[in-house]
Amino acid sequence: MPEYLLSNQEIIEKFREAFGTEKFIISLLVDAEGLVVDVIGEGYNPDVFSATVAIVQHCVDGIKRYIGVDDVDEIMFRLAQKKVKLIYRCFELEGMAYFLIFVCPLRTNYRRLSNELIRIIKKGYQIQK
Repeated sequence: MPEYLLSNQEIIEKFREAFGTEKFIISLLVDAEGLVVDVIGEGYNPDVFSATVAIVQHCVDGIKRYIGVDDVDEIMFRLAQKKVKLIYRCFELEGMAYFLIFVCPLRTNYRRLSNELIRIIKKGYQIQK
């Protein structure tokens, strides 16, 4: 399994740009089996989120099968009571499935941020190869 550096300065800066003065809560990279590869942030136990990957993967598989789509790249839960969004972003790297999971304030435009984070992760992986 490759080493990822979610805690690299470029990713931290992207969170700071997106959230302004607010602290991001957590971001973690989890493989398709639910193993935490890397984590940054605070506020939640990463093991709790990694345990949900199997449930989200089952949901993604069901959507693909029953709705007849080839690819689901993201699932977002809006947690109104906590005023946050919980995002599970699926992507592949070298044929292996990964989830970028993060919690952000409701008002955050997270799609551009998650695209940038995945690009940075993939770029970091290419450098490490």
